[in-house]
Amino acid sequence: MTFLEYDLAAETLLIGERTKKGTYRPVIPDFTAGAQTYRAIPYSVAAGAVREHLGLHWDVPVHAAGYLCPAGIVETLVVAPRDCVTGVSKLPITIEFLSGVRGKLFVLVDDNTRGLHPSFEMFMGGMRYKGLGLCKLEQVGVCEEREVRQGELLTRIPEEACTHFGIEPGQAEAPVYGYLLKPTSETGGVYVRSLFEGSQVRGYTFLVERK
Repeated sequence: MTFLEYDLAAETLLIGERTKKGTYRPVIPDFTAGAQTYRAIPYSVAAGAVREHLGLHWDVPVHAAGYLCPAGIVETLVVAPRDCVTGVSKLPITIEFLSGVRGKLFVLVDDNTRGLHPSFEMFMGGMRYKGLGLCKLEQVGVCEEREVRQGELLTRIPEEACTHFGIEPGQAEAPVYGYLLKPTSETGGVYVRSLFEGSQVRGYTFLVERK
């Protein structure tokens, strides 16, 4: 497996927890692994952003994931979304977002991703219409992964995609399970079981922090 390694930087970024009918929407939580504090860039967010940047159809497979380190500064913003039919503002929602973002993004090289440039900009995450989510990426290396190590997973990956990152999901010593959205159309999707950050796994070294 060959992965492109990118340094990622963004002034603001919203990678949030999905809530139903809630008026407060937090960002994805940070976590500590080793001596560092991280925040996951889930597979669903990373792969979707790369796919959109390349102009690929929703069902074209792209494998990407990463993390933020340092985890970024949490800020809040109040928005009042409008009903697209009536034009009337709905109940205001308070959202969290991150500022001063730095991190790493890893993209599997295949026929679908060979068009990525060494340096480019793309949007990622939510609330783009508010100006959030413009990310600058700079390629800093190529990971020719052959070795795996035991440790804590630094991101969120669907079980069905784990093998692309050297992880056998059924062999995780202490899995932390959650669900990520898998697209089934341009506007819809289903939730699939995934390994979340902090899971004790054997996987490629760039996404696993040694115990």
